[in-house]
This record gives sequence, structure tokens and C-alpha cells, in this order.
Amino acid sequence: MAQGEILSNTVSPTDIRYDDNIEQIGGSLIGKEGVRKNIDFIAHSLVDLIVTYPDGFIISKDSIKIPEAVYLEYDFNEDGSPEDFIFIPDRKIVNYLITVIPEPDANLTDTYTLDVSTEYTTMVLAENVSICDIPTEPYVFETLIYFDTGPSENPYPSISGMYNGTIKPNQTITVNKLYTYPCTGTGGHTESIELYENNTLIASGTWNGYIDDWHNIAFSEQVTLLAGRTYNYTIRTGSYPHIHHTDNLSTSIGFITCSEFRDPNGKRYSDGIPAIRLLR
Repeated sequence: MAQGEILSNTVSPTDIRYDDNIEQIGGSLIGKEGVRKNIDFIAHSLVDLIVTYPDGFIISKDSIKIPEAVYLEYDFNEDGSPEDFIFIPDRKIVNYLITVIPEPDANLTDTYTLDVSTEYTTMVLAENVSICDIPTEPYVFETLIYFDTGPSENPYPSISGMYNGTIKPNQTITVNKLYTYPCTGTGGHTESIELYENNTLIASGTWNGYIDDWHNIAFSEQVTLLAGRTYNYTIRTGSYPHIHHTDNLSTSIGFITCSEFRDPNGKRYSDGIPAIRLLR
């Protein structure tokens, strides 16, 4: 499967929650604060969906066994054919199984598209597939583990500079790029990153400028960070990135510290952690 573009006709759960024209099949939408951790499934055309966890929990038109999940039908793109939308607020690190079922009035020549969306990406699992070609086995969407500091609640004062510190994941993760949270309206980014284990360089990446996906830096090669191991990082930033003004920060996937932050004027600090996400 290939990563697709974020589609312009997708809507946020907040938009859906307050739209009186939506037919809610089941479940309840509950507002969530903070960083988005949900997962959304949307099918375009005359098909229904069944989403299954590996432990057997399912959500469908007829059964909602996933807490706080919602199944909706609504014509998002106003083409006369309502889309089927599934919202699960608490995304798990599992493989989701998505079964596509044709609706009774669907023709074999009709086509469907299936998208899955998280806060990190939108994946197109099927695009303009004929109803007669619906696979016998479910589609599989693998949720990945990211080391994510999240944006800083108080990113200012912000300045470019060089960060040194440690990262200690509590789960094994495989990464090949780094995302930097920029301050609003700025070009905050990372210029370069180096990751070390026992003083040995294991991964590095360099910024390519303000082109394409400039928020991300690709590593020279994929690297696996093992649970419980401590890794040293050196990160050089440019413009105005988010900064966590602390010397240590706990995340759901581990711990990150700052041993030194040095700004462009040579001033040294011990309480600056870059707001980043390690992912693949």
C-alpha cells in the first residue's frame, strides 16, 4: 500500500460532531482535548465497512464494540452518494482489519475508495476499485509507534541553535525521519540530526531547504531504537522551532533529556528540548 495525499473532502471529527445533517448510525462523539490520537476510516461509494481489532472488537453498522467509536453516513463531497465514516477516538498500536461490503443497491461496475487517517498521515488503501473486485480478505492498516514530544505548550522564547541530550524509548521503534514542530507562521525546522549509541553514529540526516515536505528530515538509512536503550542526539535547528523549556520530558513512548542547548550567540542552557517527532 502507498501513502496518499490528504484528501480535500475529508472533515474533522469536530466538524462532524456539530453538523445536524449527518446520520449517526451508532456510538457517541466526545470532544477530545490536546494532541489528536484517533483513527478515521472513510469509504466513498456504495459500500459499508467493518473494522476489527485483533482481539475481536468490531465496529460496523450493526454492532459497535469499541468504546466511544462512531459509525456515520454522510455525503461529504456532495456527489449524491453518502460516504461511510468510522471514528475511533483511542487509536491502538495494532493492525486494524477493514472489511468492505457492497450495499444492496450497488452494481458490480460501481467503484469505491477507502482511506484511513491519523494525525500523522492519510493512507489510501483502495482507489476506484470495482465492487466486483472487493478482496476476499480484509484490508490491513498497521498503526506505527512514533517517538513524539508533541508541540510545546509555551514554545517562546524560540531561537535556532544546537541541542544535545538523550532519548530512551520504552518500546522498540524503527525510524527513518524526523519532524520538527514550527512556531506558528514561521519556518522553524531542523537543519541536521545525528543519533549515537555508545559514541557510535547510527543515523543522521540533513535538511534539504524549503522545498517539498520541508518539516521533515530523511535519515541516510532506517534505524531501530531498542526499548530501554539510551541514545544520544545532536540536533541543529533553524528559524523558530517549538522548544520545550525543560531539561527532561516524558512521552508515551519514552524519555528525552537536554544536556545542553547552545544558541547562535554562544549562550548555553540546560533546559531546552526540541519539539520533534521520530517516525517512519
